[in-house]
Amino acid sequence: MMSTPFVMVYRVSPLTYLLGKPRIKIPRFAMVNLIAGEEIVPELVQHDFTAEKVVAKLDESSPTAQPANQMLSP
Repeated sequence: MMSTPFVMVYRVSPLTYLLGKPRIKIPRFAMVNLIAGEEIVPELVQHDFTAEKVVAKLDESSPTAQPANQMLSP
């Protein structure tokens, strides 16, 4: 996965999300984003995780797109 842009996706059962969301105090879930303290890798969580949004984020991550350059920069 090194030097490969990607999109992190998360979906849990509606009940788990309903019970867990108020208890989660972090703005991001992907380890790379947590370590960086900012969004490096796009995240699609629960209702944002749709096929259309995954495709759109992957299109943004094409090798010539700016988001891909940010993900791949050292």
